[in-house]
Amino acid sequence: MAMTIELVSSSEREGVERTWRALEERTGSDSVASSWAWTGTWLEHYGDLVPHQFAVGSVDGVVAATALLTSSGGGSRPRRLHLGTVGGPDGDDVYVEYNRPLLGAGSAGPFASALVRELASRGQVDQLMLDGLPERDAAPFLQPGAPGIAFETRREPSPLHRFDTSVPGAVVDSLRPGVQQRIRRSITGLGQVEGEWATSVDAGLEIFCELVGLHEERWRKAGQPGAFATTRIQAFHRALITELLPDRRTFLFRTSAQGQTVGCLYGFIERNRALFYQGGLAHFPDNRVKPGLVSHVLAMQECSDRGLTEYDFLAGDARYKHELANAEATLIWARVKFPTTRGRVLEAGRALAGIGTR
Repeated sequence: MAMTIELVSSSEREGVERTWRALEERTGSDSVASSWAWTGTWLEHYGDLVPHQFAVGSVDGVVAATALLTSSGGGSRPRRLHLGTVGGPDGDDVYVEYNRPLLGAGSAGPFASALVRELASRGQVDQLMLDGLPERDAAPFLQPGAPGIAFETRREPSPLHRFDTSVPGAVVDSLRPGVQQRIRRSITGLGQVEGEWATSVDAGLEIFCELVGLHEERWRKAGQPGAFATTRIQAFHRALITELLPDRRTFLFRTSAQGQTVGCLYGFIERNRALFYQGGLAHFPDNRVKPGLVSHVLAMQECSDRGLTEYDFLAGDARYKHELANAEATLIWARVKFPTTRGRVLEAGRALAGIGTR
């Protein structure tokens, strides 16, 4: 498959949107991070702040792949391109995992190699950053190619729980005995617990608002900004929920006990899997009460009852993720490093300087 790459200016967003949506419909893709719903919403809130362009891959004149490329690191710093909705300023960025380009059948390898070749041939970009890609989607970008290209790769486990519908019983029954005990002791301490799965945008936004309050309160006490610390980030997620919830591509879940909120959870649904994104938990003076474990296990049960196959906690080494997981995936953060013209000049200068000091 011979693929050609066109790098399209941000000023052509409307045309790219039509192309992107048409490819999404043709492929039947349900990947959240490569959907136009996610990408377009991000552009509405960050497009004025983050320089960007689009990569469109075609085979025989037919579009087979699309991706957003954002820029960071100007001036004396190496210029970087990020694949996907990354590159916002520190403290005001959107974290994305299971990031990937939008791909037609059989186009993953050809698109990756063609994009790397195109960027290398221009000599203007030092690095292509891959942020939070599934191992399978990252691999085509990390193949030997043009001379001088190098790679740096970081792998992170993404703990997940696969539901075994062939075994009767509640999700909690499938966990290790010690974890079951902590959850049941917490439920006893809380009293009757109930879960609420948002089925309307209004209900989803209400849970999100409460989640943000709980989440930010916890991180303020720790002296750190939380994941929703700016009005821009919150506006992005409110718009995203409004866009995705009617199509059941996002979930918001609230656990309560005796009229008090225990915890609120927020995530995405793709490929029949729940991807947990962020949560907000109430504080209880009795440290034997674990609002996070209780909230997650109730949400996991709801996901299983709704026919989902997995509950993915995303990357991170938090204890609760390993307690509730029974498997793991791998996510990749990597740099594709190009031999730019500037880099060659600097290297030649260093070589000459070395000769002169001998």
